[in-house]
Amino acid sequence: MLLPLQAEATLVIRPYLATLSLSEFCAIMTCGYASVSGGIIGTLISLGAPSNHLVTAAVISAPAALAIAKIIMPEITKVDFSDQTSLSLKGMSR
Repeated sequence: MLLPLQAEATLVIRPYLATLSLSEFCAIMTCGYASVSGGIIGTLISLGAPSNHLVTAAVISAPAALAIAKIIMPEITKVDFSDQTSLSLKGMSR
């Protein structure tokens, strides 16, 4: 939610970019451009903007952007979740 579409956010999702469908890629781009970074929120608060309004807008923008992205480009391809090994946390043993 607070990761704007900047270098930091793209580095986080880089391993998954090759396997994304067009709908998922559209959702990532839409949510990235709709979000506000924590640094920008802090700057706006220091300039006098009401903090409760900024935090509310940041929280509301994430699900709203995802809903708009899925309306614009719905998922029409079958998503393959068979490779779940990449989702496990390293260092976690049972």
